[in-house]
Amino acid sequence: MSVFAGKTLFYFEPKMAVNLAAVAQTETPTQMQIGLGPLSQLSYKPATFRYLIRLSAATAAGAATLELKAGGTVLKSIPVDLTTATVIEGQAGITLAGVAGEAELSVNLNVTTAADAGTTATVDTVLAVEQPTVVTGC
Repeated sequence: MSVFAGKTLFYFEPKMAVNLAAVAQTETPTQMQIGLGPLSQLSYKPATFRYLIRLSAATAAGAATLELKAGGTVLKSIPVDLTTATVIEGQAGITLAGVAGEAELSVNLNVTTAADAGTTATVDTVLAVEQPTVVTGC
């Protein structure tokens, strides 16, 4: 028995530029949303959602929720405290079971509590999907 593994990275472009000084929602533009395509046919698809949020300045207030969505369904929701640092990063494991190949994947940043006036953020996100494959009878 042989085991092979591959990894596909889905980068959500363009990087989101977000005004954090107002309660608002920013989502990946429709024309830049991507689907799993044939990867959806795999029965086991462990995935990791990684994010990097860079603030223009430190802020004394502010909170947001970062979401990974497939179609209108939220796959992962991550609370973000904007007061902790000017660079906020992290990752979360995700299950993609049941996500159809044609479902458009997108990222949404929902500012729930406004940050200090003039504070902006750049948001980078990537979804890493592993594809382990077992070959028998070789």
